[in-house]
Amino acid sequence: PKPEPKPKAGLSRGGAMSASAREAEGILLLSLRQVGVPIPEDVEGLHEITAELLVHSVAKCLALITEGAVAEKTTLPEGVAARHRLCTRLAQLLKDHGYAGDCGYNQLLYPSWQHTRQILTWLVERLPRSEEEKASLALALTLTLTLTPNPKPNPNANPNPDPNPGGRGARR
Repeated sequence: PKPEPKPKAGLSRGGAMSASAREAEGILLLSLRQVGVPIPEDVEGLHEITAELLVHSVAKCLALITEGAVAEKTTLPEGVAARHRLCTRLAQLLKDHGYAGDCGYNQLLYPSWQHTRQILTWLVERLPRSEEEKASLALALTLTLTLTPNPKPNPNANPNPDPNPGGRGARR
C-alpha cells in the first residue's frame, strides 16, 4: 500500500491558517534548525513534529538555555520504560526552569500540536540571543500563539491522555 501523504502545512479543521500564523510557525522551526535541531526541511508545520523531534528539540534547547548545565540524551531510547524515564526527566527539567504549562512524559512522548507549540515557543523564547533578535522573535511567536487555529490532529498523538481511563475516579 502507498503511504498516506502528509497533511499540507497550515490547514486546520476549521479552515486555512492565516499567512502570519504560518510565517510565525516557520520562524519557530527556523529558530530550532539554526540551533542545531535536525528538523527535516520538508517539515513545514508544528503538527508534523514527531516525539523524536520534540524530545531532541527540548533536550537541545535546555542545554543551550542552561549553557550546558542540563545535558540530557537527545534521542529517544528503544525501550518503553527508558522512553518514559527520559521524557519524565525532560518534563521535570522544563518545569524546574519555569515552564508553567501542562508538561509530563505524555506531552513529549505523545505530542499534540497545541502542547508542542506551547513547549517549543517557550523554549525558543528563552534561547540566548541579542536584544533585537529577542524582540523580533517574541512578536512572531506571539502571532503563533494567538492567530493559529488547531490543525488536523497528529495520527500518532495519544487519543486518550488520561493515564487511568475508566478507572477509579471516573464518572459513570
